[in-house]
Amino acid sequence: MKKLAIVLAAVVAFSFSNAASAADMPVKGFRAPITASYNWTGFYVGFEGGAGWGDTQHTNVSNGGNSGTSNINGGLFGGTYGYNMQFGTWVIGIEGDISWSGIKKDFNDNNGSFFCSGAVQCETQLRWLGTDRLRLGYAWDRLLVYGTAGVAYGSVRGTITNAGFPDGSTSRTGFIYGGGVEWAFVPKLSVKAEYLRADLGDKVTYTSVESVSLKNLNIFRVGINYNFGGL
Repeated sequence: MKKLAIVLAAVVAFSFSNAASAADMPVKGFRAPITASYNWTGFYVGFEGGAGWGDTQHTNVSNGGNSGTSNINGGLFGGTYGYNMQFGTWVIGIEGDISWSGIKKDFNDNNGSFFCSGAVQCETQLRWLGTDRLRLGYAWDRLLVYGTAGVAYGSVRGTITNAGFPDGSTSRTGFIYGGGVEWAFVPKLSVKAEYLRADLGDKVTYTSVESVSLKNLNIFRVGINYNFGGL
């Protein structure tokens, strides 16, 4: 045991001696690993597209007769722009977008009122849609989860087909809110998916006769952004 203790003591002394010598050696060529977090601050532009669906109804403003509520749906595609500022792990920003809309529906009434039946159909179309919103998110490095709210605006067209009525359209505004997730897969590019909900309300669309509603508008879309900030 005494010999083993002497050997162990010698090994420990030798190890400390080598460690001390290594500490005195120059560190030429040595570089510590770099760990950097993604920075979401900056302007961005991009493209987005997806689908929307909601409820529409036509009402005769003179006698209250209506078509009943019908579902309306279609696609959306457009451009987006915005600016983010990051404070620690929190990100606040503004975002706007403008989209062509294929959300449209020709339908007969579903309540037996003969408001639009047979070849005479009610027609509602959302021709385009824009939004201006605030975003508030929490970032895990390159992953951003956010909530958003603001104003939506668009052009709603309405008519009754095959009845000699003219087309009419009006610009609508309403509240919009939702949330999404965005991931910066390379320093300057990010992809996102988001869900939004809006209500563009009721408004007379032509000849002061027809009121056309577009409510409970749900939008799901994906997009890709080019970030002028980033790393």
